[in-house]
Amino acid sequence: MNLENTKIWIGDNPELSKNIQLALFKKGILWGGISNKIKHTSMMYLTVDNHNHILYGHNKRAYERNSKKEISYNCLIDKNYDIIKGLLKNES
Repeated sequence: MNLENTKIWIGDNPELSKNIQLALFKKGILWGGISNKIKHTSMMYLTVDNHNHILYGHNKRAYERNSKKEISYNCLIDKNYDIIKGLLKNES
């Protein structure tokens, strides 16, 4: 999955932010392209820019106005996400 130009809503959930960041690090997506330290866990959302760098935001309105593609955190931290998604698609 290409994560360039995506955004992920976290809300007030520092543990979720930590898990998403760890999943992004495993895909080679880092803070500023160089740091794989957990940061900014109190921020409401994360984005991945067109250089595969992590950025953050703290405002729901800014998140909604952000033109990046919204993705679910499940696709990053749930190992069964693609399987479940495929099963649900086949049921429709």
